[in-house]
Amino acid sequence: MEQLASILKQLGVDYTLWIQLWFFFISYIALSQFLIKPYMANLEFRKKRTIINPEEATRLNSSIENLAMDYQGQVKRQNEKGTAIYEKLKAEGVAEEDRLIGAARAEASRLMDQVKKQIQTDMGTAKESLKAQVPQLSKLIASRVLGRDLV
Repeated sequence: MEQLASILKQLGVDYTLWIQLWFFFISYIALSQFLIKPYMANLEFRKKRTIINPEEATRLNSSIENLAMDYQGQVKRQNEKGTAIYEKLKAEGVAEEDRLIGAARAEASRLMDQVKKQIQTDMGTAKESLKAQVPQLSKLIASRVLGRDLV
């Protein structure tokens, strides 16, 4: 032991080494209790919160798939409802168009018949008027052709 003490003395190691070791251990314990342990606990907590077990991940994935399928089903139903409403409104529009066109055709036909009757009436009146004027026009044409007045 004395040899060890003499070797340590030759190396320049004295009682300050023990004081420094004592301060190191006290510092280590203090830092371990107040910094390292809380940090490690926080790190473990974060790891548990962010990295879940495979069963939980599988359960969440199946839940997400179910939600996605439900959403797609709802979208499909809403799309079908929209298509049905569109088809209904389109059919109503076509029916209204047919009704309006039919009414316009009927009105046009009625007006055409009315105009035809008016034209026939006017033609009859014009024919009667011209029949009354035929003898006078014939005399006028003949006198002009002959170049003299006819009695």
